[in-house]
Amino acid sequence: MIKFSQRLLQEPLIHFLVLGSLLYLYYMSVTPDDVSNDTKIEIHVTPYEIQTLKKEYIQKYEKQMSQETLDLYVQNAYRKKVLLEESTRLDLHKNDSIVANRLVSKMEFILLGSVEYKEPSEKELYEYYRANIDEYSAVKSLSFSHIYFSNSINNKNELYTMLNLRKHKTQGIEKLGDTFKGSSTYKNISYTEVE
Repeated sequence: MIKFSQRLLQEPLIHFLVLGSLLYLYYMSVTPDDVSNDTKIEIHVTPYEIQTLKKEYIQKYEKQMSQETLDLYVQNAYRKKVLLEESTRLDLHKNDSIVANRLVSKMEFILLGSVEYKEPSEKELYEYYRANIDEYSAVKSLSFSHIYFSNSINNKNELYTMLNLRKHKTQGIEKLGDTFKGSSTYKNISYTEVE
């Protein structure tokens, strides 16, 4: 038995296990058992905040809400608030270019809102208009007629008929093609309306 215990004491694995156990016991004695209070988040919603969220919902969606919808809306709003607070507590907003750009944009907006602008007079406006007349040109417009063809094979015959009628400048081309939801003729419309 003495030889076995001497061999056991010379074994490196035993040394490793004993040292590891001692370190683990020391770590457990130093580390507190309970979680610190700053990670615990409690949400208290006042009736005023609920009314504010309800008004915000009505303005956004232009309708009244049921109690279940209100509860879900309040939960969602405060879930976002808690997530934002937790992310800033964990410094997730640092070294993030997208968040940095948004914060810069918000600060610029706040700064621009605090600056008072002098309203230009009618004379100043007219002088600016005359100096930059090219920027105030009329919007270019288009006028055209079109014939709509779907992807069906039957329209190939109508397409050939239309091409032949077009060569001879014969009336009746507008009646060819498939039904189109819009108009077949447009006059003086802008490029945006065409899109």
